[in-house]
Amino acid sequence: MNNKSNSGNKNNRRIIIGTIIIIIILLLITSCTAINYFGRVGKLTKETTSNIKNNTGEMEIIKNKNLIFDVNDIKTCITINMKYGDYKLGYSVKGIKPSKYGCSTSDSSMATCVVEDGYVRIKPKKKGNVTIKLTTKVNGKKYVTEIDASIIGNKKGSSSKGKGTNDSTNSKNKNKKSSSSSSSSNSSTNSSTKVIAKDKDARLKTLKVDNYALAPTFNPDIYNYVVTIPSNVDSVTITGKTNSSKSTIISGLGEVDLTGVTTKTVKVKVKAEDGTTKTYTIKINKKDDVTNISSDATLKSIVAGGYSLDPNFKPTTYNYDIIVPYDVTSLDLEAIANDSNALVVVNGNSNFKVGNNKVTINVTAEDGTQKTYTLNVNRLKKSQSVNTNANLRDLQIADVVLNPSFDSETYLYNVTVSSDTNSLNFTSIIPEDDDATYTVSGNSNFKKGENRVNIKVTTKDGISKTYTIIVNKEADTKSKLSSLAVKYDNTNHSLDQAFDSEVTDYTITVPYNISNVDMIYETIDPRATVEVNGNTSLIAGEYNDVLVKVTAEDGVTTTTYTVKVYREEDLSAYYINSSKEYKVGFRDLSKATSEDNYKNIIINSNILDGTVTATTVGNKLILSDGRSTIELESSDLDLEYINDSSSTATHAIKVKWNSTGNKTLKVTGIRKGNQIDTYNITFNVVEIFDVVIDAKTNGGFFNEFADTYNLTFYDGEELDLSVYNEVYKFADKDNCKSYKFIGYGTTSNGSVIYPATYDSVNKKYIVSGNITVNNDITLYALFSDSDDTVEYKSTKRLYLTDVDIFVVNGGINLLSTGEYLIYPGAEGAYIMTLNNTTDGTITLKQMELLEDTICADGACLNMGYIVKYSPTSDSNYTYLLGDQNNYHILASDNHQKQVDLNNITIAKGDSVEISLLWQWVHDDNNDAKIGNAVTDTNNKYTITISYLFDKTDTICEE
Repeated sequence: MNNKSNSGNKNNRRIIIGTIIIIIILLLITSCTAINYFGRVGKLTKETTSNIKNNTGEMEIIKNKNLIFDVNDIKTCITINMKYGDYKLGYSVKGIKPSKYGCSTSDSSMATCVVEDGYVRIKPKKKGNVTIKLTTKVNGKKYVTEIDASIIGNKKGSSSKGKGTNDSTNSKNKNKKSSSSSSSSNSSTNSSTKVIAKDKDARLKTLKVDNYALAPTFNPDIYNYVVTIPSNVDSVTITGKTNSSKSTIISGLGEVDLTGVTTKTVKVKVKAEDGTTKTYTIKINKKDDVTNISSDATLKSIVAGGYSLDPNFKPTTYNYDIIVPYDVTSLDLEAIANDSNALVVVNGNSNFKVGNNKVTINVTAEDGTQKTYTLNVNRLKKSQSVNTNANLRDLQIADVVLNPSFDSETYLYNVTVSSDTNSLNFTSIIPEDDDATYTVSGNSNFKKGENRVNIKVTTKDGISKTYTIIVNKEADTKSKLSSLAVKYDNTNHSLDQAFDSEVTDYTITVPYNISNVDMIYETIDPRATVEVNGNTSLIAGEYNDVLVKVTAEDGVTTTTYTVKVYREEDLSAYYINSSKEYKVGFRDLSKATSEDNYKNIIINSNILDGTVTATTVGNKLILSDGRSTIELESSDLDLEYINDSSSTATHAIKVKWNSTGNKTLKVTGIRKGNQIDTYNITFNVVEIFDVVIDAKTNGGFFNEFADTYNLTFYDGEELDLSVYNEVYKFADKDNCKSYKFIGYGTTSNGSVIYPATYDSVNKKYIVSGNITVNNDITLYALFSDSDDTVEYKSTKRLYLTDVDIFVVNGGINLLSTGEYLIYPGAEGAYIMTLNNTTDGTITLKQMELLEDTICADGACLNMGYIVKYSPTSDSNYTYLLGDQNNYHILASDNHQKQVDLNNITIAKGDSVEISLLWQWVHDDNNDAKIGNAVTDTNNKYTITISYLFDKTDTICEE
């Protein structure tokens, strides 16, 4: 029993002890110290790869694979004793070849780290736990390894007893008890300690002034910069980072107050680990226009404490020599930039050694342009005893006040002289040393603004000093010309008015072929400048203002002379009607109506280009737009302006006469004072007579159809009777006889003037020959009995229109030449009522349209037609040609179109209406365009309508 109890107690104790051990282990695992003993499971053996490149654009990160710290696999935490300072931790890489490493700590206030050759140096700052991270980048991948560190104080009994730098190998021997081994280890560690040279890098890696651009672009090895910012900015912030982690920025960063200033210079000073310092200088300029920046990086003066520069200073000379005595170790140097916004930095002007010393003056322009002036200063040896007194005792100039007042130790002065002064009148120049000499340079031909007069004083031992007087010459205010002319065709031409320097407005006229002129002038003050504008690309037909602006030497005072240059127009581009002759009729005043003894004509021109007004002065009709005119003049013609066309290129004129004979209308165009050619239009006025052809006496029908023809002929004109030689076969309804046409007579009794010949092919009689009309006459159509079958056919012609078509210029451009047609009536209608007054039935078979189209070179002006009919008792129409929405276009010269009338029947006593609608058309698809060659101003367009019909006479039917 006791044995069992004891055995049970032993088992219980084992369980308790095991539990305690497990608890202790768990507690130890949670501390960095425990990690030293037990390791962190999975920290080094478990590989973690996270590739987020495709999602964020960052590179692939690989942890603890190719880059590891050199510690035991089970040891992922190190202990650092602060007593012994920096701790060195080795690392190794596998499979990659990095060129650069980075190191960081999770808390820089506790410890910092840097990467050196083959190890990481950890610098502890205070006790606590911190994580050390080592990184590198190779081929777009980032490799990272980490280790935890426990920073402890001076812990008694610690195995890390060596002085100097801790080594990671010390921690490996930590558990050994042998003091000799420990001493050996410490000895080994101390023997491997190296002396590390301090970093000398005092450069910046970045430097920024808010988001404003540095000029030039930042470079760690460039130390001078200019920044231009808007004038309304009152502060900026300067930020920067050092190139080396061991260097520090001493001053210059942070906010810069710019209130109330237009420029400020800031110096950013950097100190390296070894104490080396470098200074970056930034000049901040406030400007209204930040885009208007200067590239001028030159100096306008260098004054070196009076010591003379060799050669004399010029802004474009960058190297000088200066000799100074032994007791001079620096120069009283003043360098002034030509542009006040440029940055000037002097280097090397201190602690001169005996012999050659180099002083540099770096100038940085607003846009970053940099130039360097070098002064080679030769400091004499102490043994070289020389007379150094190269000062002046007295310096005086007549009528000029020096600023500041003269002092022998002051070497730079300013004076102001009038615009007429070209040199200074020195009344006294006396050196302090009687053996010294002096020379004066630059004292002649002063220009406006700054001029430099140098007085170089040289001792007998060769030591020189230079007194510089900056002479500010006032600018001249004269801004007048002494002469002015216009040059073209290699010849000078005087203005319309005699030139006077006090008069600023002039005129001149130049030919059309002159589009550019040169202005020839002289200024009263030769230093004044002249600017000419408006003397090129002169507009024809206009007064062009040519401005001659004279600016005085002061750049402020100006005088502008205006020359109004009228360039004549290209007269060849303007026109009026070409010469034209019209044969027109005169009807005896006793028989004349309001429609007689006049003709409407069109005057074509492009002389007028405004609203046209017509005025009659004596025997002249004057059309004017206020500047240009068309004059129509005739002593025996009455003229009337009958329309104000929408186009100023065409003008309709009614020309009237009251007697026969040749009459002339003189047309003159005057374009803005320049006469265009004068043309004559002749009217051959001839008496006209009435001729009547009467076919009604011996029968006939259709009173509406030329049973009687009324014609008008000029005196002596020949009448061609064959035109009216139509076949009439009439039936005698009482005797059922037919009659045939045999000719014409002057009376109705049948007397024949010309015999008729029968045409068996066309079955009609033809009267050959002409008759001269010299009086009003009536001709009667003569008939004889015929035994032919009673069949009544006739082709009756109706002349619908006889229209003058005028070709004019301007307006709608239907021709490549810019011409188009004007005609009376753009559209219209002709309604014919056909009455059957016979005893029989009339059957209309066909209608033929014959147009006399104006054509030239295959291009024609055409009309569109719609033909429709209806019985007079019916308001509904039937369309025979075209429809209610579309016109039929006849698109060729003298075109004939036959319309099938569908045998329209007109019973005895009935009637029918046939309507012809027309519209002038322009249709490229149907060649309905105006020919370029149509230039006649009086073409006539005629449309003729013919009908073919049958008549059945019931009386003669069997």
